[in-house]
Amino acid sequence: MQTLHLAGESTYEDERDEALLERRHQTMGVATLALLLHGWVVFRALGLPAHLHLPFFTSLNAVSMAVVLLHIAICLRQPATYLGIAIYPLASFSLIAWLLFGDDTSLEPAGQHIEVHVFLSLLSYAMLTLAALQSGLVAIQRHLLKDHQAGGLVRALPALDRTEELLFTLLTVGFVLLTFALGTGFLILDNMFAQHVVHKTFLSSAAWLIFGIILLGRWRFGWRGNRALIFIFAGSAVLVLAFFGSKFVFEILLDRGG
Repeated sequence: MQTLHLAGESTYEDERDEALLERRHQTMGVATLALLLHGWVVFRALGLPAHLHLPFFTSLNAVSMAVVLLHIAICLRQPATYLGIAIYPLASFSLIAWLLFGDDTSLEPAGQHIEVHVFLSLLSYAMLTLAALQSGLVAIQRHLLKDHQAGGLVRALPALDRTEELLFTLLTVGFVLLTFALGTGFLILDNMFAQHVVHKTFLSSAAWLIFGIILLGRWRFGWRGNRALIFIFAGSAVLVLAFFGSKFVFEILLDRGG
């Protein structure tokens, strides 16, 4: 009888997994369609291919589109659709904000090879945004498990070890991309310490250092839990200030380019 019960439970789990897989495919299909439309909007807003236009709302829109793109790519390899609960509302918000408030429509010709630096920067910000969202989810998951609150959210997530593993994978890839973004910036741009970009250079480098410390601590000392999460939150906050904070102050509050 027990064997029959186990067989029945196994069949139920298989059917549930099939249903979840079908729902996941449907969700990713809708997300891909939305991504294509979002990508078209961003491509036009950036002024590509002849120009490169990256004011505040366009930058926010481009990063959110890159986050969606990377999320869909990750979901093809492993179950991470749960991140969509934060990603897609944020992407919708950035698109609506761009439509409502817009940006200065003047376009500047793209500098030689500057697209490479911008592309790497957008990808690194997007990947590290995913890592920040994943770290927030890991923090919630750890808190619920610690308080023995194994409710719907915990049951819907992969095991804590797997969510932490994905977190550090995202962080590692984001760190590598940020390294290349900073490197190409120093190689391509005339002066990374010019007055109008020195704050971005300093804060981006500070974020790079913070992420490097946590990855070194993870590799050398096995850091995890609250210590790791604090470093990730700190690095993410500094990176947001580096890119969006400075743009917001110069372009929105002071109403001038920056």
